[in-house]
Amino acid sequence: MRHIIHFNENWTFNKPGETAAAVSLPHTWNNVDGQDGGNDYWRGTATYSKAFAKPELRDGERCFIEFDGRLFHLPGRSHRCAGGE
Repeated sequence: MRHIIHFNENWTFNKPGETAAAVSLPHTWNNVDGQDGGNDYWRGTATYSKAFAKPELRDGERCFIEFDGRLFHLPGRSHRCAGGE
């Protein structure tokens, strides 16, 4: 039986030099400075992170994480999603 847990809530967004912010996904990090018409919106690398407990699995059960994003990291390895640049 499939059990789906939605992951859109309780993420942390961290832009260098600023305090990390709690966000929900989808999230637009340039929704203010990208709309002021000045072409001065911030460009750079930022991170989204989320901590979660590993589900308890019975023998023979499997857990899948389906992530529709560009690049993500699980401890020990990074992954690029299909369609990501």
